Amino acid sequence: IREVKFDVNGTVIHNAILAGSTSYGYVEGTLKQARYNTPYEIASIGNDLDMVADSGNSRMRIVDTLTNRTVPVCLKSSASCDYLPTGNYAVLPINNDVYIGYSQQIYKLAGELIIMK
Repeated sequence: IREVKFDVNGTVIHNAILAGSTSYGYVEGTLKQARYNTPYEIASIGNDLDMVADSGNSRMRIVDTLTNRTVPVCLKSSASCDYLPTGNYAVLPINNDVYIGYSQQIYKLAGELIIMK
């Protein structure tokens, strides 16, 4: 996952790997250790928190730059972090709620998320 910042003229002023690497896989841990497989969408969901749709691994994951960790996201109704159906997800934070779009459906996840630590 790459962090790119631009100045007001559209010139890149910062370009660095935020989490993961160029190697595919599924690894949780520090931002440097993390591995993703085709991250499709990323959205800021709070201070120092980004949600990533890791499509190749069929997972939703949190990048926490404050604690330098990446962790899976689960639903309260799930006993574990089960795989999501394969496909592309869209993540959209609106006010204090988080929405995930998948297969022509939109799911509101506020109150349903468990961020594994």
